Formats: sequence, structure tokens, C-alpha cells
Amino acid sequence: MKKRISKILVAVIMLMIIPNVKASSCSVSASSKVVTINSKVTVYIKGSDAIGRFNLNSSNTSVLSGATSTWVENSTSAVTFTAKSVGTSTISVSPQSGLSNSKGNEISLKCNSVTISVRSKSSSTSNNTPKSSTNTLKSLSVDGAQLNPKFDKGTTEYSVTMPKNTEKIKINATKEDSKSTVTGTGEKNVSEGMNKFNIVVTAENGYKKTYTINVEVEEDPINVTVNNKQFSVIKKENSMPEIPNYYDKTTVKINDTDVVAYKGTITDFILVGLKDEEGNVNLYIYDEKNNNYTLYNELKFAQLNIYIKEFPSDKIPNNYKKYTEVINDQRLEVYKLNKNSKYGLIYGINVETGEKNIYKYDSKENTVQIYEREEAKKLEKTLEEYKLVILGLMGFSVLLVLIIIIILIFKKNKKQTILED
Repeated sequence: MKKRISKILVAVIMLMIIPNVKASSCSVSASSKVVTINSKVTVYIKGSDAIGRFNLNSSNTSVLSGATSTWVENSTSAVTFTAKSVGTSTISVSPQSGLSNSKGNEISLKCNSVTISVRSKSSSTSNNTPKSSTNTLKSLSVDGAQLNPKFDKGTTEYSVTMPKNTEKIKINATKEDSKSTVTGTGEKNVSEGMNKFNIVVTAENGYKKTYTINVEVEEDPINVTVNNKQFSVIKKENSMPEIPNYYDKTTVKINDTDVVAYKGTITDFILVGLKDEEGNVNLYIYDEKNNNYTLYNELKFAQLNIYIKEFPSDKIPNNYKKYTEVINDQRLEVYKLNKNSKYGLIYGINVETGEKNIYKYDSKENTVQIYEREEAKKLEKTLEEYKLVILGLMGFSVLLVLIIIIILIFKKNKKQTILED
């Protein structure tokens, strides 16, 4: 019994001497979640056992603006924001580096955020009812077509396919809330290939939601074969990929059809777009005379842009071997002294000057510069000189061995003659 009482006393004493540890924390609140234009709202940052400067960020400064930082020291700091326009803004708070507790120990905290709605003064009512935030559609359709996937108000992107020669479509939409507004519906012009249309629903409080319909109009394809693979020719400008600098828009006839193309002001290349069976579109050099296509490989660097060509065999420096390497997301053949070298040689045309050069590519820095043949020739000359020196030393060594052998034979014969006498 005495032992049990002793244990209880020890436990009570331990509880009395253990310090009351106060954990650091951060909380954010606002004087009001709904305010009117030109009014003020106060954001409170409460730092419990936290000392330091905190950053404040308004997600929409055109709606709410105020101070961007405040000092907190084991208390609550109040920051005033001004309501400037209708909408919503989220005030997020985060501590700057160097935040510490009351003992001077550096700490790390996460603060919550607070969202504030701003509305016009005319919308203020006696019961302070906020405006509707509903910005969804009840229905969405295209005349004569089936949406894919089937319409659901929570799904915002759809696609439809229209038959050849379709020039116009009609987009229909019904809003779910009578107080919201809808734009982007009605009759729309379309062309062959892909067409994109946005239908925007704006709630009474200004919140917006965008529904997108991708309309693909079937076309009579121009099919071509390149390297035993099937492609279709892109006819319209809006379906082309990014066009390089120094190329001007033009048209060419392919299979008696006018096709958008781009002619190089420096290279004289004619570029057209080809789409593969997976839907990927790339630029190809079109040889109108021979009716063939070559993939247009242009590497863009900070200093210059290079169109890559096949490396001429007579220009490959001595001791360089061919390797495959990925440069700017393209698999290319480069020539290197060894597989692990960070430098590789590529051959191409400067699209700004039209000059053909060998370029030295630095895989670590992703930079290129013209390969200096003069420097390479000096190295090759030095190697040749070393070879001559080595050959000379080898010849001298062979001659020295022969002389030693002759001397040994001579001494042996002389000794034998003396013995015979």
C-alpha cells in the first residue's frame, strides 16, 4: 500500500514540474466574408508563440487590395483591405524566413486562408443575401451532331464530328440558373479540320465557367507516303504547327488542291504540314519538282537556329565516330571522339544566313558554336608529328637490336677462331 501511495505522489510531482509547452500556431480570419465595393475589410493574423513577418497575398488584387506583409509577435495583427470591384479574392498568409518562437528557436508554420466576396452596393439587401454563384449549364448541344462525351454539367470539354463541306453549325445551351448569363451560343462558321468554340456561363456574382466544344469537320484527305509511313497533308493555316522565323506564307498545289505552305527567305525551303496516323503534325520540306517530303529538323538555341542536314562523309574529322543523341527532344546522329564526351559534331544550315557549317554541340550547356577546322587541323598535324616520332623511335630501336645481334655474332665467331688456333 505504501509503495502504491509513493508511486502516486511521484506521478503528481512529475506533472507539477513538467513545463506547460505551448505549441506555435497561425490562424487567419476576416471581419466579414461579404463586403460591398469601396468598403474596408480587416484580415486578422493570429500568431500563437510566433514572432516574425508574415506575407499576405490577394488572389485578385483588382477585387481586394491591401498591405502585402505585417509583423506578428505573440499576438493578433490586423491588416485592412479595400474592396475595389465585384468578385471574390482569397487572402493567403505565409511566414517569411526567420520565423521564431518566444524562446528564439526557428520554427515553420502553415496558415489557413480566407475568401472574401465583394458585391455592388445596389445588390445590398436588408437580409444581406449574397448573389447566386451558380454558373453551370442545364443542357448543351450542336444541331445535327452528338456530343462526346454525353453532356454533364460538371464536364467542361466536348467534341463533335461534322460531315464534309459543313460550313456552319448551331450551338444551343440552356442555363441552370435564370440569374446567370451565357455567351458563345448560336450559329458559327466552321472550316475543314478542327474548330474550337467556348461557351461561357457567368453567375450572378461574377463567377465564370467555360465549356469548350471541339468541332472537327471531315475533309477529303490528301494522302502521301514518307519512309513507308502514311500521312495526310494539312490544308488550312489554323491546323499548322508553329512556323519558324524567316518563312513567309504561300500556297502550293498538291494533287490539284491549294495547300497552305511557307517559303524560307534564306533557305528557299517550302514547308508543308503532314499529319501522321496518330494525329501528330510536323513540318516537312516539300520538293515540288520530285514530289517528295523530308522532315524539317530545326534546332533552336539561344544564339542561332540550325536546320539539321546529313553529315557529309568527306567532312567527318578523323577519330570521330557516329552516335545517336537526343538534342532538344529530337533524336539525331552526332559525331563524337567517344561515347561519354560532352561535345558532339552536327552538320546544318544557319536559317538566318543560309551558311552550311559543322557545329560543335555542348550537351551540358545545350549550346552550339561553329566547329573550328583550323584548330582540328593543328591537332591532326600534331598527331601526325607524334606518329612520325614514334615510327622513328621504333626504327631506331630495330636498328639498335640488329647492331647488338651483329656484335654478338662477331664476338662469337672471333672466340671460336681463337680456340681453333
